[in-house]
Amino acid sequence: AQAEALSAESQQAGNTGDQYVVTTILLAVALFFAGVTSSFRYRPAQAFLLILAIGTVAVAASRLADLPILT
Repeated sequence: AQAEALSAESQQAGNTGDQYVVTTILLAVALFFAGVTSSFRYRPAQAFLLILAIGTVAVAASRLADLPILT
């Protein structure tokens, strides 16, 4: 019974770690979109990429707010 409880706890910790990794990747994607914005001269493309970067940061922030703090 104790082994099953520890197994379930480790599975939950693994899932939480995976969620942190996905959130980190989302933040990296947002940084990419923001960084590549200046390479375009076409204003609507710049605006679209900037909006995409802000949206990606918003999604990552909402995911981060729902994650537990690991100690």
